[in-house]
Amino acid sequence: MTEFPIGLDDIRSAAQRLAAVAVRTPLLPAPRLSRRFGYDIWLKLENLQVTGSYKIRGAFNNIAQLDEGVRQLGVVAASAGNHAQGVAFSARHFGVAPQSVVFVPTETPIVKREATKAYGVEVRLEGANFDETKRAALAFSEAEGRAFIHPFDDWATIAGQGTIGLEIAEQIDRFDAVVVPIGGGGLISGIALALRDLAPNVEVFGVQARGAAAMQMSVSLGTRTTLLQPPQTLADGIQVAEPGEKAFRVVSDLIGAARLLTVSEREITAAMADLAMEAKVVAEGAGAVALAGLISAAGQRTIRAGIRVVVVVSGGNSDPGLLQQVFYDQLISGRIFKRMRVHLNDKPGKLVAVLMRIALANINVRDIAFERQHANDQPATRTVDIEVEVDNVAHLQGVIDELRRIGIDVEERPPE
Repeated sequence: MTEFPIGLDDIRSAAQRLAAVAVRTPLLPAPRLSRRFGYDIWLKLENLQVTGSYKIRGAFNNIAQLDEGVRQLGVVAASAGNHAQGVAFSARHFGVAPQSVVFVPTETPIVKREATKAYGVEVRLEGANFDETKRAALAFSEAEGRAFIHPFDDWATIAGQGTIGLEIAEQIDRFDAVVVPIGGGGLISGIALALRDLAPNVEVFGVQARGAAAMQMSVSLGTRTTLLQPPQTLADGIQVAEPGEKAFRVVSDLIGAARLLTVSEREITAAMADLAMEAKVVAEGAGAVALAGLISAAGQRTIRAGIRVVVVVSGGNSDPGLLQQVFYDQLISGRIFKRMRVHLNDKPGKLVAVLMRIALANINVRDIAFERQHANDQPATRTVDIEVEVDNVAHLQGVIDELRRIGIDVEERPPE
């Protein structure tokens, strides 16, 4: 068994430090998801953590162990948003928020930036992505002589994240696998180290966005590797170009390439929608990645069917605009929308007759728009565009044929 600088005792010590500030988040069954995908799925809901994500665990444990003189100078961090809030919360707890500076990428969602500022730290926008932001933060930290709180590549941070594994083992009597999102690798490293002793027969799987799969590539190649192109994914919490050196060691030894999965952006957004609609859980992109990986594995049989799986929902700090778009996209996915244009005599009851026939065909009307101009320059007619939702094209054609049989001038138009 490979030895690492931290183990179960360090994780238990971290849990004691966190007891007064962090939530022991729920671990709940997800019966509807289980029926759909063929697993006994349980959700570890870190989206319900104090700052909306698991990151407070590592940040607090790290800052708590700083020398008091060092801590009083204030701390520095780089983050896509969730670690920023964890550091800011912890800095306020220890009374050093005014001296602390958190660097975030310029495109960090406003909801995360504002939540970080609310704890009283200075927030600086630097860099187009996390890796550029980290370089700016490190340079500032060194110049100012303040402690840099790494979001994933620090043993104190990793031990804090490992408290999730500790809680899972205490909250459920039996489980066969845990599926965890991966960015830099601190979360999965901490969980793997905790479960190595507490549940050695449990398989730990990691999931990355396909556009930011630095850990998967590194472990496959056997050497820590930086992505050639800047990572691209809507899951900004795991948008990292290079895994942590310490995390890479743990993942390579305790997990291995065969249990590292990647998912597409479409699979991530589908998982966000599934969590909301099937489990009533709001998750950000990074928070839904683990479920996306499990769903993908079900189709590819990468994870054996029927087992009890714990899925870590790592955070819920999503931009409201993104959530709106995700849910809308999923709502219309697989549905067919068509637009009909009808030319009607400008007499009472004509439009009602059209709508009645649409309703009798069990077709949903989504929108009705009246043309301001007279149809075909005929003052006695009106043009009405009707957008409908149908099961298939033949469904709509049947209604069009029926309307034409009763003398309605109707044509099919492209949806807007």
